[in-house]
Amino acid sequence: MKIMKFYKREIKELLIADIALSIAFTNLVYGSTGFSNIFYTFFVSFLAVTLGFALHEIAHKLTAQHFGAISYFRASMFGLIFSILSSFFGFLIAIPGATVIASWLNRKEEGIVSIAGPAWNVFIGLVCVLLAIAFPNFETTFSFVGFVNLWLAFFNMLPIPPLDGSKVLRWNKAVYLSSMAVIIILVLYFGIVDITSLLFAILFALIFYFFFRL
Repeated sequence: MKIMKFYKREIKELLIADIALSIAFTNLVYGSTGFSNIFYTFFVSFLAVTLGFALHEIAHKLTAQHFGAISYFRASMFGLIFSILSSFFGFLIAIPGATVIASWLNRKEEGIVSIAGPAWNVFIGLVCVLLAIAFPNFETTFSFVGFVNLWLAFFNMLPIPPLDGSKVLRWNKAVYLSSMAVIIILVLYFGIVDITSLLFAILFALIFYFFFRL
């Protein structure tokens, strides 16, 4: 059964989360190379967050609804405040909320729903890389959006609950390993992940897991 439905509260919370994360990204990258204009910085941040985060969550939601599940996004107001505050210290720990699935899914369906978000990020990341090459005048914009999407794909596929990777791994190890291999090759090729950022990602994932358990 396919039920493509959005709820008023869900749309409101998704928009709040989108804007809050855009503010956090703006605060984080404003003043860096290519981001000296505050309005341009917010525009690029909003574009990156909308494509990388909001549509990532919508991909989860629509895939779950494809399997007949009731699904909706719920923002974490405490997490969003924490996200904005963290950006003042030169890093971003984003805890915007998550897509809630209020129906039972089998392991395969859950795995497919989980991989839908990172798959979307990889697609957008590759598109942005190609656009950056094709339109060098907008290289900074496309590179930043592509960077955010590929980083989100990598982070979300870490096999730490409640991240997507843990559910994909539980469903099918071959799918997980092959998908993660592709993502790792991409993030290494484009210089997105090094030892420092890898350790930060793992620390971030563990903090995320701590808040999830709470």
